[in-house]
Amino acid sequence: MRTHSGLLVVMAVAALVSRSATADPAPRDTAPLPRLPLLVPFPDCGSTVLMPVRVNGGEPRLFILDSGANSIVLDNAFADELGLRPTASGEGKGAGAGPVAYRRYPRDSVEFDVAGVKFRSGRTISFDLSNQPGILGYRVGGVLGTDFFRRVAVEIDYDARAVRLHDPAKVPAAVGAHVVPLRFARDLPYFTARLKVPGRPERERLLLVDSGSEDAVDDSLLLESRGPLRRVLGGVGAGRTYEVVFGRVERFTVGPFVLRDLPSVAPGVALIGGEVLRRFRVTFDYAGGRMLLVAGRHFADDVPEDLSGLTLRLADGGTRLRVEDVTAGSAAANAGIRAGDAVVSVDGATAGEVGLRRTAALLMVPGRLRLGIEGAAGAREIELSLTGARR
Repeated sequence: MRTHSGLLVVMAVAALVSRSATADPAPRDTAPLPRLPLLVPFPDCGSTVLMPVRVNGGEPRLFILDSGANSIVLDNAFADELGLRPTASGEGKGAGAGPVAYRRYPRDSVEFDVAGVKFRSGRTISFDLSNQPGILGYRVGGVLGTDFFRRVAVEIDYDARAVRLHDPAKVPAAVGAHVVPLRFARDLPYFTARLKVPGRPERERLLLVDSGSEDAVDDSLLLESRGPLRRVLGGVGAGRTYEVVFGRVERFTVGPFVLRDLPSVAPGVALIGGEVLRRFRVTFDYAGGRMLLVAGRHFADDVPEDLSGLTLRLADGGTRLRVEDVTAGSAAANAGIRAGDAVVSVDGATAGEVGLRRTAALLMVPGRLRLGIEGAAGAREIELSLTGARR
């Protein structure tokens, strides 16, 4: 399965919340902070950071830590479980095409607690996150966006799988850190980097810092590339599928750091996602208008790439993976898999047990993989031979 885009693996909420939610005219939180810094471990979930959050004093639920979201998001079912009453509803645009319904809640009705850091948000909304167990392998209660990042400075240590929360007035100077100035638009953080695509000169680009996406670098500059490009389907998160162009960024440069040969999609939001961020220890210092980067032990890792040619989408409540697209000439096409088929098992385990994320990881590993397929040709088992990256 292609994992070139967070649109294909983890739902991306930035597009939805940045268009649908505007701030209520409410004061910022002034309650005392707990003793900081605080260390909050997070589970292994690729480049997605999941943090335990108590809502209205209840039991902790896992929330996606998302610098690309300017709202605080709850799952609809969780909001109903809490007995919250929305004051408004509407439709926004999500990761895919088409509208996504959301509900808005008053600031005073919801209190969030992250390891003792308590805050409220004038931009609390909810929408359907019920597909997340089949994607991430975890039930997700919501998304932590801008108002959390403004309450504390947030340091993500991807190597240690832990987040440190700092007093925004006392952010420590990290040894060897490169300071990246941030500018904010619609309360979302952007920075300037230099990108080069094959056959074109290097250019400065303004990119969203999106920790909720698993992409590497996405930018419309890709459409000017003289390198190989192919059209694929995107959008298995919020919204319907739509066509995007997939290719490679030859070089990404920010300060002293240079990353090469990164996957990219366009059109869409220009951003860096978790595939880049996980290579650093990243501190978001919104009060100081900056981001601190320290190279981690995975800085020079190759980017894993799909070997199958499949674009998969959760279906039937996560019990199946629907085949949305198959690249011509790929391993999946040669094995006879067609768009509209459904993957019902992976090496003998049900697709519901394995989930979308683990299936994607298995399709990046050279070797043989047995898939149970159901479709117009009936039920059958297919053995995929996955041999090396396709460029």
